[in-house]
Amino acid sequence: MRNLLTLAIAIFLVGCAASSKKADTSFGNFMANASPTQERLLADDATRQLVLLYPPASTRLEFRQIMTDNFGKHLVELLRGQGYALQEVQPLADTPPITSAALSAASPSDAATSTPFNYVLDAIASPRLYRVTLTLGTQTISRAYVSQNETIHPAGAWVRKE
Repeated sequence: MRNLLTLAIAIFLVGCAASSKKADTSFGNFMANASPTQERLLADDATRQLVLLYPPASTRLEFRQIMTDNFGKHLVELLRGQGYALQEVQPLADTPPITSAALSAASPSDAATSTPFNYVLDAIASPRLYRVTLTLGTQTISRAYVSQNETIHPAGAWVRKE
């Protein structure tokens, strides 16, 4: 009976570890068919909304993901141009992938002054809808877009969840 209980606990802990690793990949750009121009338009609109909600000169954003896509690169460029202080994740070639647990443990003193920031871009094939979701700390803002004639138009207002 004791061995069975030990085995059950071990399986439970392995399941918890596997699910925490999966959460680290839940942010990023999942739009495989978007053009760089479309991603640029989405980043422009996201930046305009962030400026309305969070004052640039007094907001420090701590990116919690590695940004290698066009949207992420353009978003960083625009946010810096608006006056935001940004802390980016810089991967080194010979280091293992950075997990969210390692990021939160790396700089506990900066955690109080900066706002954790992530984004998700995803799409629905039919009808051709795109969605941008920005997560700042515990708040999330999201907007849907429709693609027509190689350009993107908002399909609704920004939605804010606190």
